[in-house]
Amino acid sequence: MSAYLHIFPPNNHFLHHAIRLCQDHPSQHIFWEIKPTHAVGLKEKISERIIVIRGNVSLLLKYLRSHAKEISMILFHSLLKENFNAAWKLKHLSSEIPFGWVIHGAEVVQYQINPAKYLLPLTRKAYYALGYHRTLLPIWRSYQRAIKKDLKSLLKYFTYFLHFMPEEIEWVKQELGLVNTHHKSLFFTYVSLETYLPQPISIKTQIDRKKLLLANSASFTSNHLDFISDFRDQLMEIKPEIIIPLNYGNHKYASYLTQKLSRNKELNYFLLTEYLPFESYQEILASCSCMVFNHLRQQGLGNLMIGLWSGARIYLQPCTSTFQFLKKKKFYIFNLKEDSLIVDFLPYPQVLHNRRLIEENFSSPLIQKKLFNTLPPE
Repeated sequence: MSAYLHIFPPNNHFLHHAIRLCQDHPSQHIFWEIKPTHAVGLKEKISERIIVIRGNVSLLLKYLRSHAKEISMILFHSLLKENFNAAWKLKHLSSEIPFGWVIHGAEVVQYQINPAKYLLPLTRKAYYALGYHRTLLPIWRSYQRAIKKDLKSLLKYFTYFLHFMPEEIEWVKQELGLVNTHHKSLFFTYVSLETYLPQPISIKTQIDRKKLLLANSASFTSNHLDFISDFRDQLMEIKPEIIIPLNYGNHKYASYLTQKLSRNKELNYFLLTEYLPFESYQEILASCSCMVFNHLRQQGLGNLMIGLWSGARIYLQPCTSTFQFLKKKKFYIFNLKEDSLIVDFLPYPQVLHNRRLIEENFSSPLIQKKLFNTLPPE
């Protein structure tokens, strides 16, 4: 029986989502988690069709020498660090086995010659103030330019780019200068309704308390300070509780933001600095009547999905693939460039409309069906 080989970098939190997604697929799926220090492969049989192997790249090469004819496709889940090195060492096999790149949105930032490209003015100022001014140096830019060139050279060996949003694949191609290339787009996602909503969330449109979730993490690309500055007058008038997750991301930036916001007593901030059980975090998200994602790229999909389901008003930058995808699907979402800020839950009919669209686009049966088209059973 032929198999699909999935290659993951070490300790990647998407690995268990991918295993869950493929459990009902009729083909065999081998998940190889690259562990640089593992000279002896650790093999775990999850089921008859799901196998997890943990080992270094040398072991992976050895495995493929004897099993290449059994592999239908090799899917690299991100192309950063260990996965990039693995793909480079395996590229000679691309003439026998098609390669696919499962795109992780954040990784494209790592290949940018100017990482501050996705930062708005106040956040860019903070970025440089915290010591990242080295990214302005010509020698650093030359180094990034070489890395980006290496990635483009590597991608010549790939046949497929995979993501659940066609808009995101097109965005990645544009960012990397790969608009007119041979690469084909395929569907793949770690996101499903059941993944992010394992327990019921009631519709809370009658709650009077106004809560605004700002972004999803302590990442510079969240552009927290720019949103607070741009919407200061409206925030002062509405007086919502502003919930800001800082328990994930850049710790230096989280500390900077905490200090900066603690001096501002005019607005009511609630900073999430400790890790919470998922159920507790989900409960906080579901209580937010408004969510703002001030990113200039795709980010925060899990939080966004909970917000759409619970009836929150979702505000996004119109340049993002997420905004374009959701608008095309007819979700009720809002434009940070054009729409006034309202920190209230959506009207009940609009909540039901968004829930129906989530079920139509992200339910497990539908995703399984799309996955069968992407990875036909062998």
